[in-house]
Amino acid sequence: MEDSRSLGPVPVAPIPDGGQAVKLLKPANDDMEYRYLLLPNGLRVLLISDPTADKAGAAMDVCVGSLSDPRAFPGLAHFTEHMLFYSSAKYPVEDEYTKFISDHGGATNAYTSAEHTNYHFDINWESLGEALDRFSQFFIEPLISQDGIEREVRAVDSEHGKNLNSDPWRKQQVNKSTANPDHPWSRFSTGTRHTLYDGPLAAGSDPRAAVVDFHSAHYSADRCCLAVLGRQPLQELQDMVAPLFSQVPNKRLSRPQFSDSVFLADQRGVLLRLVPVKEGQSLEMVWQVPPSERQYREQPLGYLSHLLGHEGEGSVFALLKARGWASALWAGESGGGMSFASFFTVHIELTEDGQRHVQQVAEVVFSYIGLMRSPGGISARIWEEVRGLAQLHFDTRDKGRAFSYTTSLAAGLHTYPPQDLLPALYGVPLAFDPAAIASALELLSPQDLRLFWISKQHLQHNEDAATATVSPSAQRTAAAAAAAIADEPAGPFSADVASATAPTCPDSAAPPPPLLTEPHYGAQYSVSPLPPAWLEAWGQALERPQDQPELHLPAPNPFIPTDLSLAADEAAAAPVVALAVPGRLRLWHKPDTRFGQPKAVLYLDIQSPEAYSSPRAAVLTRLFVKLVLDYLNEVAYPAQQAGLDYNLLNTQSGVQLLLSGYNHKLPHLMTEVLGRLGDFKVLPDRFEFVREGLVREYANQMHNQPYSWAMYRAELLTTSRRWPLELYGAVAGQVGAQELEEHVRRLTSRCFVEGLAAGNMRAAEAVRCGGLVLQLLRDKLGSAPLHECERAELRVNKLPTAPPIPVPEAGTGAAPAEAASVPTSDPSPASASAPPPPQPPVCNGWLFAEEGPSGRDENSAAVVLYQRGPDDLRRNALGQLLAQLSKRDAFAELRTRQQLGYIVSLHGGAEHGVGYLELLVQSNSHDADELCRRMDDFVSRLLDTDLPEKCALAPPRGEGGGGDSAAASEPGTPAASTTTSSALSEFATAVEELAKAKLEKPKKLGDLANRWWSEIQHGTYVFDRQEAEVAALRSLSAIELLAFARELMGPATCRKLSVQVRGKAEAARKAQATAPTAATGVYGSAGAAAGTSTDPAEPGPSGSEVPTAAAAAEAGPEPAPAAPRPPYANVGANTTEAFGWKRCCESWPSVRALWAARRAAAGEPGLPEAVGEQGAIEAQGA
Repeated sequence: MEDSRSLGPVPVAPIPDGGQAVKLLKPANDDMEYRYLLLPNGLRVLLISDPTADKAGAAMDVCVGSLSDPRAFPGLAHFTEHMLFYSSAKYPVEDEYTKFISDHGGATNAYTSAEHTNYHFDINWESLGEALDRFSQFFIEPLISQDGIEREVRAVDSEHGKNLNSDPWRKQQVNKSTANPDHPWSRFSTGTRHTLYDGPLAAGSDPRAAVVDFHSAHYSADRCCLAVLGRQPLQELQDMVAPLFSQVPNKRLSRPQFSDSVFLADQRGVLLRLVPVKEGQSLEMVWQVPPSERQYREQPLGYLSHLLGHEGEGSVFALLKARGWASALWAGESGGGMSFASFFTVHIELTEDGQRHVQQVAEVVFSYIGLMRSPGGISARIWEEVRGLAQLHFDTRDKGRAFSYTTSLAAGLHTYPPQDLLPALYGVPLAFDPAAIASALELLSPQDLRLFWISKQHLQHNEDAATATVSPSAQRTAAAAAAAIADEPAGPFSADVASATAPTCPDSAAPPPPLLTEPHYGAQYSVSPLPPAWLEAWGQALERPQDQPELHLPAPNPFIPTDLSLAADEAAAAPVVALAVPGRLRLWHKPDTRFGQPKAVLYLDIQSPEAYSSPRAAVLTRLFVKLVLDYLNEVAYPAQQAGLDYNLLNTQSGVQLLLSGYNHKLPHLMTEVLGRLGDFKVLPDRFEFVREGLVREYANQMHNQPYSWAMYRAELLTTSRRWPLELYGAVAGQVGAQELEEHVRRLTSRCFVEGLAAGNMRAAEAVRCGGLVLQLLRDKLGSAPLHECERAELRVNKLPTAPPIPVPEAGTGAAPAEAASVPTSDPSPASASAPPPPQPPVCNGWLFAEEGPSGRDENSAAVVLYQRGPDDLRRNALGQLLAQLSKRDAFAELRTRQQLGYIVSLHGGAEHGVGYLELLVQSNSHDADELCRRMDDFVSRLLDTDLPEKCALAPPRGEGGGGDSAAASEPGTPAASTTTSSALSEFATAVEELAKAKLEKPKKLGDLANRWWSEIQHGTYVFDRQEAEVAALRSLSAIELLAFARELMGPATCRKLSVQVRGKAEAARKAQATAPTAATGVYGSAGAAAGTSTDPAEPGPSGSEVPTAAAAAEAGPEPAPAAPRPPYANVGANTTEAFGWKRCCESWPSVRALWAARRAAAGEPGLPEAVGEQGAIEAQGA
């Protein structure tokens, strides 16, 4: 195998615009060096040298995307992106690239858009050269194996499946399917098993050949742009990159060109009614516009979005909100980076009253457009403010991850001259051009508008709708979409007219047409011309903006900072208590200007025992928070534009206020927020409006992805005091304004505030801010001190180790999913007379299983959680090392080889300081119990074979350890556990790579402050945690790690909880499996008792049942049969029973109390009880 380091230097061709002499416009605080190159093969490269980087990164952007999909293979560009991760001629072992990146502290990903495919990674900086060698093979000589094609098409199908109930995806596809059917933008582009595999095979096409041909036809050096960031000097980076990427073939391809005829004439000036999945309603005004990349120096669309999206006094949103018609608004370009066309969108979240005034809502928008068109509407003052703020944010931007930064740079090189690349990507306008702004405003006409009205109201029956006519283009596009999938099995996504029809639209002269069903996502929609009366009213609004006198251009922004000086650092190695008032306040302070930014953070945790005392109290606290944010919106929106961020959150212990941004104006914003808190009154009209939104918010939680819901359920069951989400919606609909006022009085009657002030803020300034808090508590709220015993103690339930229970003998036919009936208290051991089972006489941990909350998601999901116990530096290091050594194998086995689903993860975490290791899988092809079984089998193999090999405590397979080591050397085959170095070095490498990741320097103040804030909130105060855990990590032995893993996940000692969420597809499979065998009384396959898959055969293209062998092949590779699993111990059949189980569980010690005891045992002093109170009072008086 050729070593890339043996390649000689590659000459770099001169670049017409100056080549290496090109000087990029950089932010004022950017200390990195840049070099722009053109390789001999035409590949454009941007090198970035960052001498402080811990992580290196690279991205290659290929100028080809889904618009280049052949008609016969929708989704082929996306599928090709997936396939390049498998293997290459130089590195034929499957998953070699991903394994190398993961083992060296990095991450990989890719995306496919309309005209681009972007591949990117980051990695510990020392390993950049070897990573680039593997990465370059994507574009030089990838191997596309038939086996990989058959498996990865399931991942693409699963990726599409997870988006079926996503309203943004559904809306986007409706927008496309109602566009010009001859334009490639109108086509479905994600891909499914049918469009990429079954359909082409049935038509006589080879899917593998299609991927190979697509790569050959479209991947060329002259269509590629590469960005590489590393710690190495620029010349070293060039010597590393040029020899590798000069090997990418140059096929002399021009950039694909596409027409701007996205919509036909009768597809403009239309109203699209769309039925969403989630609760709520919105209006989206969309116009096709030229892409802003053509005018990146003038940024005319940026000026429009600044004013139409403004939320301050005189804005569109302020007026709509005052009338009770809107709850949120944003405006801006939303074209997805296409070169031929873009879209300008004004998105308005409607209230219930707002959707009764759709025409008037849009009329307000047109009135503001008319205001901008009128004399003075294109304001040099406003443009200069926009430019100045953009320049300020650009010059003081935080340093981002190499992963995301190189991704943006590589994509931008296709579009912008290298010298203007950075300001163009960050949206900094360089030239004021009133004519360009005026031209952009002329495009926003009623006649060219595509108006999306998104509401479940459209499902209501209207007997007149069935007779309405559909526009000719809608008929054509619906027919074309139906024809495109005519060969798919019959299902819920037919293109027939839906039986449900839409109601008559307010102010509409004609009834709406019947709803159609978009075939790929099943979204119900209709298309009709905009009512003439609406068009007339909007035209008048453009001509007479003065008819809406509440609308005006924004005043100068009072929050723009003018003092950007840096304070001299005051001596403090870690946060210290700068102000403490017993029972009222403890404020920590840490000055830090290491990032050279005139920024600070101020975090306040306002603790009250009333905040979360019951589900009703939790809802009322949330309602209080949302009302305060609502009241703040107009005054605080300019602050956000000026680089000040704020948020108010309800927590299990109270309310948190988080402020950050330029320190010069941070106290000004803090004063505004605290003033609204102190003067809080319930305004009846705003109360009803905000409560309506809260009811929707809780209802929409039920539409979360199944894996997310399973994680929430695991958290609910393991947290000692956590109310179930499903209770909140009913409560939110019942509470009244007076009840809220009474709750707020109780909430603020006793408070303790813990805070952190950090960054470019001196101690005196921090104390002054603390004085403002004291003034709020004492003078405005009249809060009494909160005793330590009244503070919320956030605890986590200790999962009981699985109680011993008898296991049926092999062959008794016990179903794997059966959960044993286990008492909630500690049971006695199983009877000695029970026959000895073939595995340890313990159950399979605790199980909670339920149907998906929305009742409509096809996907099932499973989460398996192993508790490791409360915060301990050594056990933390053990848990993190175990995850480091296991996460890539879990993904490779469960996602890549077995193809269980698109979403697969093994990760560690902590809840209230109690650590855990968690596995999760979401699948549209496997049942939730089967997912658990596959994860259990993975863990068994990890503990018995894989981890001992990695720790050099067992012989590798092929040396007496079993397995077929020869298979790993076959090109394109799944990698076995063979390694190129000893297992001992694999363990040592994992230790060092994890240590590097943990010691990676924070890139911005927020990252650093969040570390400190976490220590303060949990009461641990280990401000040097990263260094302490790395010291513990480097002292670990392989034997200790293996013992820890077997204790954590072994069947006899584990504290394990499995959560299963069953989707619609699972129920359908089970119904199909039982129907043919009902007469014999046999359920499932004969192999169920042996632990083999019980997935039913899936219907083929014709709808008939495929043979069992074919079904097994379709379901992905089946792991070797395992011994029958013991049954679960059941947490309960529903949340009511589960809460009974929770009450019988012990709790882990409070992490705050645990660390206090440790500090006391070590003789460390406690926290000061009283510091600086008099100084804070005097500061307020001054």
